[in-house]
Amino acid sequence: MTDVRLLEQYEDDKRLLVRKFCHKHYSISDVDTQYEVIRRIGNASSVLDIGCGSGDLLVKLRTIGYKGKLKGIDKYNIVNVGARNIQELGMDIEMEQMDVENQTETNKWDVGTMVSILCLTPKFLDIIKRYSQICSRLIIVDVASGGFPRLNRLIPDKIEQKFKTKMTTREIGFNMQDTLTEMTKYYETIHFQRLDDAFKFKTADELVQYFETNDKGGWHPEPSQDIWNDILTYVKSIAQEEIDEKGFWLEPKPYFVITAENPIENVIPYTSYVHRCDGIKV
Repeated sequence: MTDVRLLEQYEDDKRLLVRKFCHKHYSISDVDTQYEVIRRIGNASSVLDIGCGSGDLLVKLRTIGYKGKLKGIDKYNIVNVGARNIQELGMDIEMEQMDVENQTETNKWDVGTMVSILCLTPKFLDIIKRYSQICSRLIIVDVASGGFPRLNRLIPDKIEQKFKTKMTTREIGFNMQDTLTEMTKYYETIHFQRLDDAFKFKTADELVQYFETNDKGGWHPEPSQDIWNDILTYVKSIAQEEIDEKGFWLEPKPYFVITAENPIENVIPYTSYVHRCDGIKV
């Protein structure tokens, strides 16, 4: 297959265009999470994209010459928007709206892919358990501790107190080590790689533009547009102090790539027991 970096991106996907713009203008290491997934797929005969959004990863695969079976599943309606766009393009890609946290695809797949969905999913360990049963290989790209922008990481306490909204990803508790531990129950071979990146903003206006084009993030209740504008104004003032001091605002963006393969044929279920020693005198 042709290297994905040579392609024009999927123009109908605004989220992908935003991601492309941010990486082009602000990324230091130019990490492309979808590229990292695609180059690990190899000669698989079928690919299931779990949490596919509008299906841009699958469109990339088909465009660069992948001939196998492709399917994307996502619990949000954007999957249906993507399906209509894919149909207009005349591509053979199946799309289905499905709650990936509580439902499991029934067919077997050579490869299952997950790009930046576990970090926003409370039942991330359950997702790994269920989809490892139907995928001969799982390829996961996600962030871990330190991967969230500082709007969600360093100053959430002040935002929560000032604007009466809670950072929902705190309750999710996504942990990369727990993810790796869970996957060792189902696969013999697991490869793990860290890809360090960061976004560097030279002006506070650029930072605000970044957050404006990447939706409101994981806050509950979701701020109204007026409150969101106030939050951005507040963040801008904090960022300006650092820009005045250092000349830039740096957003750490470490990514982790996990490739798990060679399924364990007989998964031994985890059991716990208590050995009672009541009445024994020492």
